[in-house]
Amino acid sequence: MTNSWTDLILGKPWLEHALGPDSFDCWGVVHFGFKTQRDIELPKYLYVSSEGFRQQGVNESDYPQWLRLSVPEDFSLAGLSMGERITHVGLFLDINGGSILHCRQDSGVIMQSIRAMKSQGWRTIRFYRWQNFS
Repeated sequence: MTNSWTDLILGKPWLEHALGPDSFDCWGVVHFGFKTQRDIELPKYLYVSSEGFRQQGVNESDYPQWLRLSVPEDFSLAGLSMGERITHVGLFLDINGGSILHCRQDSGVIMQSIRAMKSQGWRTIRFYRWQNFS
């Protein structure tokens, strides 16, 4: 079970730097969710290519506006890594016991459980709250 806004974007295709509503990249899903569901305009971060992001990742210290959480909260950013640095993002939603809405180049927008994400090799999943969101 999902909800109406996620139903509208599930299955939409991946496109680099796309922020929706017809196509998305991984950041685009997070950006779209915050904009349409919380009326929060997040930065676009379009200066990083998808390939560069996957190869280099990001450091938490580069993004102080995101506060790290010890446990996920509804609408928290999920930062995923197969190594040390975050190389993929999604949106944690309190749906179906907790799921991550994200977009991949090979599958478009999908929603998966944390268990499914870990079984696909996402070794580390960290959660963050936008500093101006409570």
